[in-house]
Amino acid sequence: MKQKPIIIFLVFLSVTSLLFGQKTFELSRVERMYVQGPTAYFDTLYAKVKDNTLTIYFDYVYSGKILKSKDALYLTPIYKSSTGETFELPSIIINGRKRAPYFKRERGLLSKKEYLETLPYKAVTLKPKKGLQTITYHVDIPLNNSIDENGILEVQQIIHDCCNAYLIAQTPIQLTKVVKEKPMTAPLLAAELNQVTFIRPAKEVIKRRDEKVTIYINFRLNQFDIDPSYMNNQDELARVEDLIRPLINEKYSIKNIVILGYASPEGEFNHNLYLSNQRASSFKNYINYRYGFSLFPSIGVQGMGEDWDGLRRLVEESNLYYKKDVLQIIDRYGIHSGRKSQLKSLHSGYPYNELLQMYYPKLRRMEMLLTYDVSSFDLDEANGVINSRPQDLSQREMFDVAFRKSQNCDLATERSSFGLEYDLAARYFPKEKVALINASAAALVRGDLEIAWSYLSEVQSEPDAYNNLGVYYKLKGDLEKAKHYFNLALKLDPIPAKHNLIDLD
Repeated sequence: MKQKPIIIFLVFLSVTSLLFGQKTFELSRVERMYVQGPTAYFDTLYAKVKDNTLTIYFDYVYSGKILKSKDALYLTPIYKSSTGETFELPSIIINGRKRAPYFKRERGLLSKKEYLETLPYKAVTLKPKKGLQTITYHVDIPLNNSIDENGILEVQQIIHDCCNAYLIAQTPIQLTKVVKEKPMTAPLLAAELNQVTFIRPAKEVIKRRDEKVTIYINFRLNQFDIDPSYMNNQDELARVEDLIRPLINEKYSIKNIVILGYASPEGEFNHNLYLSNQRASSFKNYINYRYGFSLFPSIGVQGMGEDWDGLRRLVEESNLYYKKDVLQIIDRYGIHSGRKSQLKSLHSGYPYNELLQMYYPKLRRMEMLLTYDVSSFDLDEANGVINSRPQDLSQREMFDVAFRKSQNCDLATERSSFGLEYDLAARYFPKEKVALINASAAALVRGDLEIAWSYLSEVQSEPDAYNNLGVYYKLKGDLEKAKHYFNLALKLDPIPAKHNLIDLD
């Protein structure tokens, strides 16, 4: 950095007396506390020594009512060296509306040299009707014999009225010494928690869920009743039990069940349609008998007949030797226009026999679609449900479980497993930007950059993701892109973005 700015602030103290005369700064004479409470505060207050440079950074947030119109507020960083010397750095000056023209006139009367040597860091006029406003202070000062790394820093807050100046506060700035690091030859491994952005999701007012299960029930010839002891029916019905039984408690309310019956294409079309409808109805009767009709406000039944779409999908995914010919027949001939006869005669019936043995049994099935509502879980309940039925949690409930775990996580030993609940939320809510942003943050903390990018690539245009994108590029070693995204993030996510920008310096 050039030496001229050093000359400016070293001269600042002596010239200040020329501008304002002799002022008495006595805490005991403070008559008005302008800078207090929620109307004015330091949002960020930071100072560090790195690479022979002193960096001072703070954000001052204030309302339009902190000053009377004839007064001015000076925010002046003061450096007290280890040898006892005191230096004032350029001030932020906030002028009241009536004070502003006098300030400009005073500045206009200075010589060019005095004007340049006493430039404030920033001078603004208070806007009484505006809400909270922010001024950012950021200076870099080369260290020398007078300004070293062992000094003390503070920000003086001084009120100037027509005749006097009142020191109303002296805010210390903690000075952090950054040990000179070796040049980075490889990307950093992982992010820290305070560098990434997590967003608590909105509450899901009605937690409505849909479940689907496919059941392959075997029936005796020309019969429709379900026999649990027949062939592998016991295993299939156990899967129905696994779906329905957990929903029979006060936390759940089953809203609707639909049963769709499917048949394979052998035989006569109308008979297959009748068969699929009767077997679906039989399954409905089994559900009513097994679990009680009162649990289910409605059970819809529909026979879907021959499942040609399912057959085509199975063939397309198969290694069937005559696959191309079979698909061509399915696509070219209609159900009532010779499709079955064409398949039976294809290559002397060899492909049809393979379809009959290998693929048709998979088409004889029922699909049960179940809709239910879930009540909210408290944090302890959610902590248990996330391991048993995570699909019944909302995004917020998953977030709260993950957040509580993160509070007790020791990243030194548990970093590799950090925040896996956020990944679970992204799996169950793959279209929700908040779930993807949170999962990307957890992956960045783990150092899983490939996984982080799989989430971030879906939300690159979302402003809420900008800070995490910056962290991602920082870990990749692309500091230019990192800085770009941190700057974009300043408006929506200022706290981590500011710290990340400072760390890039």
